[in-house]
Amino acid sequence: MKTFIYGLTDPETDEMRYVGKSNNPRIRYQHHLADKKTNPHKTAWIRRLSERGLKPNLVILEETTQRQWEERERYWIKRYRDEGAPLVNILEGGACFPVKILVESWRELISPFLSDAELAVFSKLPEETQKDICWQSAMDGMTESWVGIKQRGGNPEVEFSLGKQYLTARDTARGLLTLYGA
Repeated sequence: MKTFIYGLTDPETDEMRYVGKSNNPRIRYQHHLADKKTNPHKTAWIRRLSERGLKPNLVILEETTQRQWEERERYWIKRYRDEGAPLVNILEGGACFPVKILVESWRELISPFLSDAELAVFSKLPEETQKDICWQSAMDGMTESWVGIKQRGGNPEVEFSLGKQYLTARDTARGLLTLYGA
């Protein structure tokens, strides 16, 4: 089965801003436009465009196979980062773990999952603890991702829900914050 590595570019500058993978890039593009929770960097960028009546452009970078997509997605993210593109990707690409988290602020990464009061507590924690909370929240959220459901033998066509994935990550973040911040 074929799949695609695609990019989202800035409609004014043509700069690459996001690289992803999808079996159906047009449907995935619509999800990006509607998503308000999974990637605060991407969400903020798309919101700023939308406020000016603009949308990102969808560009197909390559067609690849299900066996090679992870390596190819990582390749394109690294290529654009090396070229200095202002990517809003949080991860280095691919679904294999461990992956490197590409973020400058742990607070910004966890902010969709915590209230303002919880963020204040989070901000006072040591950076290594902030990183641990973000990492574990992401991993627990991945158990409810399309890939995570398939890896545990489930049926993602029936079980997948962005809401459930978000709630799983949020609950983990809040639980760890209570553990570390108390």
